[in-house]
Amino acid sequence: MPWMSFDGGSTVGRQGSEGGVIVLDEEHSAGARITLERCDRVPFAITCGLYGNMVHTVFIGSEQEGWTPSM
Repeated sequence: MPWMSFDGGSTVGRQGSEGGVIVLDEEHSAGARITLERCDRVPFAITCGLYGNMVHTVFIGSEQEGWTPSM
């Protein structure tokens, strides 16, 4: 199953885990979630989680950087 909006998209526009405003919040049926926030202290935060295993957040300087693969 593909990625889909987390909780029907209800989290977009709300405060995220890093204190910013959620711009994108998606979940995969295999047990993963990714959230993009626009923040005050850093431009953007991306939080990825694998349910029951780990959560990791990275901070980026622009929205474009968040959409561009690093390889």
